[in-house]
Amino acid sequence: MKIADLKSRIAKIKVSHMAFYILPFAMFLSGCVAIQASGELQPGRYALMRGDAKRALPHFQRAAEIDPNAKVQHGLMKEGVWTYVGRAH
Repeated sequence: MKIADLKSRIAKIKVSHMAFYILPFAMFLSGCVAIQASGELQPGRYALMRGDAKRALPHFQRAAEIDPNAKVQHGLMKEGVWTYVGRAH
Protein backbone atom coordinates (compact mmCIF):
# COMPACT_ATOMS: atom_id res chain seq x y z
CA MET A 1 0.00 0.00 0.00
CA LYS A 2 1.35 3.40 -0.91
CA ILE A 3 1.65 6.34 1.45
CA ALA A 4 -0.68 8.45 -0.75
CA ASP A 5 -3.39 5.77 -0.45
CA LEU A 6 -3.02 5.71 3.34
CA LYS A 7 -3.25 9.49 3.54
CA SER A 8 -6.42 9.54 1.43
CA ARG A 9 -8.00 6.82 3.58
CA ILE A 10 -7.14 8.72 6.76
CA ALA A 11 -8.66 11.90 5.29
CA LYS A 12 -11.89 10.04 4.43
CA ILE A 13 -12.08 8.65 7.96
CA LYS A 14 -11.61 12.12 9.45
CA VAL A 15 -14.40 13.51 7.29
CA SER A 16 -16.78 10.72 8.29
CA HIS A 17 -15.97 11.28 11.98
CA MET A 18 -16.62 15.01 11.56
CA ALA A 19 -20.00 14.27 9.95
CA PHE A 20 -20.83 12.04 12.91
CA TYR A 21 -20.45 15.04 15.23
CA ILE A 22 -22.08 17.62 12.95
CA LEU A 23 -25.32 15.70 12.36
CA PRO A 24 -26.56 15.73 15.99
CA PHE A 25 -25.67 19.41 16.26
CA ALA A 26 -27.67 20.19 13.12
CA MET A 27 -30.62 18.22 14.48
CA PHE A 28 -30.36 20.13 17.76
CA LEU A 29 -30.48 23.46 15.94
CA SER A 30 -33.48 22.44 13.87
CA GLY A 31 -35.28 21.49 17.08
CA CYS A 32 -34.48 24.90 18.50
CA VAL A 33 -36.38 26.58 15.66
CA ALA A 34 -39.48 24.53 16.42
CA ILE A 35 -39.21 25.39 20.11
CA GLN A 36 -38.80 29.09 19.34
CA ALA A 37 -41.83 29.09 17.05
CA SER A 38 -44.01 27.28 19.59
CA GLY A 39 -42.72 29.66 22.26
CA GLU A 40 -44.21 32.52 20.26
CA LEU A 41 -47.41 30.68 19.35
CA GLN A 42 -48.50 29.88 22.89
CA PRO A 43 -48.58 33.44 24.29
CA GLY A 44 -50.36 34.54 21.13
CA ARG A 45 -52.96 31.80 21.52
CA TYR A 46 -53.59 32.79 25.14
CA ALA A 47 -53.98 36.45 24.16
CA LEU A 48 -56.37 35.46 21.38
CA MET A 49 -58.43 33.34 23.80
CA ARG A 50 -58.71 36.37 26.09
CA GLY A 51 -60.01 38.36 23.11
CA ASP A 52 -56.88 40.52 22.77
CA ALA A 53 -56.06 40.15 19.06
CA LYS A 54 -53.76 43.22 19.05
CA ARG A 55 -51.40 41.53 21.51
CA ALA A 56 -51.70 38.13 19.83
CA LEU A 57 -50.79 39.27 16.31
CA PRO A 58 -47.10 40.17 16.98
CA HIS A 59 -46.54 36.73 18.55
CA PHE A 60 -48.03 34.99 15.54
CA GLN A 61 -46.05 37.13 13.11
CA ARG A 62 -42.77 36.35 14.91
CA ALA A 63 -43.64 32.65 14.90
CA ALA A 64 -44.33 32.84 11.16
CA GLU A 65 -40.96 34.53 10.59
CA ILE A 66 -39.16 31.85 12.61
CA ASP A 67 -40.95 28.88 11.05
CA PRO A 68 -43.63 29.51 8.40
CA ASN A 69 -44.72 25.86 8.62
CA ALA A 70 -45.18 25.82 12.40
CA LYS A 71 -48.23 23.90 13.57
CA VAL A 72 -50.00 23.50 16.90
CA GLN A 73 -51.88 20.30 17.58
CA HIS A 74 -55.10 20.30 19.62
CA GLY A 75 -56.51 16.83 19.96
CA LEU A 76 -56.85 15.53 16.43
CA MET A 77 -56.53 18.90 14.69
CA LYS A 78 -53.31 20.62 13.61
CA GLU A 79 -53.50 24.34 12.99
CA GLY A 80 -50.76 26.28 11.28
CA VAL A 81 -49.34 29.61 12.31
CA TRP A 82 -51.01 31.29 9.34
CA THR A 83 -54.42 30.23 10.64
CA TYR A 84 -53.71 32.16 13.82
CA VAL A 85 -52.41 35.18 11.90
CA GLY A 86 -55.71 35.25 10.02
CA ARG A 87 -57.75 34.92 13.19
CA ALA A 88 -55.87 37.75 14.86
CA HIS A 89 -56.51 40.03 11.87
